[in-house]
Amino acid sequence: MNPTSVGFGKEEKELLQRIAELEAQVARLSKSDNFTPASLMETSAAYRVLLETMTQGIVYQNPDGKIILMNPAAVRILGRTMDEFDGETTFGVDRDVLRDGRPYPRLEHPAMLAMRTG
Repeated sequence: MNPTSVGFGKEEKELLQRIAELEAQVARLSKSDNFTPASLMETSAAYRVLLETMTQGIVYQNPDGKIILMNPAAVRILGRTMDEFDGETTFGVDRDVLRDGRPYPRLEHPAMLAMRTG
């Protein structure tokens, strides 16, 4: 994640930076001789608290666009729970349309574009 992304405010940049730090910590722990299940659990717990308490919606998707995790803010914003998506993608969600009202072509959908280009 790039915390200097255009369009993000200070709070969003700080949250993205914290997520990047936690991801880096997990990567270091997994390669460290001092790696322990407890150290991984501690980092995982910090990541979970951040994910569950932030006001910005986070939707994790696999490379095919299938939703694999949503935080509570995403559930509130999208108006659907993980169970309601039930293995679907976010393609076709009412807000995901081009200016002329047509749905985004799958490969041009913002989520898929972000996964391809970083």
